Amino acid sequence: MEEICRISQTGRGRFFLSGAAMYAIMDLALGIEEGALLDRERSNRKMKLTTKRCAVRPFTMDDAPDLYKILSDKEVMRHIEPPFDLEQTREFIRTAGLCEPPLVYALIWRETGEVIGHVIFHPYDQSGWEIGWVLGRAYWGMGIAQETTEAMVNYSRTTGIKSCVIECGKAQTVSRHIAQKNHFAPEGEENGRYIYRLGL
Repeated sequence: MEEICRISQTGRGRFFLSGAAMYAIMDLALGIEEGALLDRERSNRKMKLTTKRCAVRPFTMDDAPDLYKILSDKEVMRHIEPPFDLEQTREFIRTAGLCEPPLVYALIWRETGEVIGHVIFHPYDQSGWEIGWVLGRAYWGMGIAQETTEAMVNYSRTTGIKSCVIECGKAQTVSRHIAQKNHFAPEGEENGRYIYRLGL
């Protein structure tokens, strides 16, 4: 089964998915010099990536029907929270995808233009940004998480980000495998979740 790397409460800056399907940002500065953070936000807010099979772009509200098919799936949401209804999906896009800078981005299957999930990309602590993914079940087992991880790491190298972080639960063996395959080093465990970091 393709596993899911979720946003969770971590450190001084908390980026989390609540029971009401809303992401919140607390202490965004994270001790980073304000001007430098704002410059990076402006750069990342319009992040667009292209991989061999996929594209990553900012969400629009028109993505809600495609994303709803994914976030309403019990298996996809097994390690996150109860499945979303359509209004919760719209609220997720509004609060996590349309905020500035976004916390998540739409993951597109280039062949059809369909939204097949979303990627996670946001500040984690003073030196790192968290990356992750949530994929529709039809696209599990195809190496897409690996493909998008490589693209986000490469993108991060161009922005001055010092490290990338992957958080995953003990049962999320695929996420752990991808972290290790991409040379993320284990950094510890917090609230039952493994933390892996890759210095850039």
